[in-house]
Amino acid sequence: MKFGRAEDLSRVQFDYPHSSIVVSGAVDRELRFIKTGAPAWGDKGFIGKLYPKGCKPTEFLKYYAMHFDAIELNTTFYRIPSVDTLRRWCSMVPPAFAFCPKFPQQVSRASRLNMQSGIMDDFLQMIDLMGENHGISFLQLPEHFSIQRKNELLDFLALLPDHHQFAVELRHP
Repeated sequence: MKFGRAEDLSRVQFDYPHSSIVVSGAVDRELRFIKTGAPAWGDKGFIGKLYPKGCKPTEFLKYYAMHFDAIELNTTFYRIPSVDTLRRWCSMVPPAFAFCPKFPQQVSRASRLNMQSGIMDDFLQMIDLMGENHGISFLQLPEHFSIQRKNELLDFLALLPDHHQFAVELRHP
């Protein structure tokens, strides 16, 4: 198996024995849920493996959601999808399916993390529109974002709405 790739998906077990998984840390606790997914649903390599032969690109998400229950939305790093696009995506997946969008690069890569930007308003509106299909949102920080900016990050995180989940990806060595 190549990292991140399996040649024969029919041999992959995607079920998890939830009651027996324990996460170790400062305090052991039972893991509440695990979502599985791939980095994109538009991979034509899935045709004949996950998607039926002859499947059209407009049907990819529907078939993707039959095998996985989450997707990291890299597209939101570059642009916020339209309301119509978002509604169409949500209509193609079951209620438990989770779209996990990345924060826009105009927020995460800006000279300072800024809650007041218009793009941040658009992003928060987008995740509200996802409703029950919103999973966790990823704030992917650039490699140069170091511990010296910890207070900036904490101030930014304190302004995020409590009714959504957020994760921070730190990339500084």
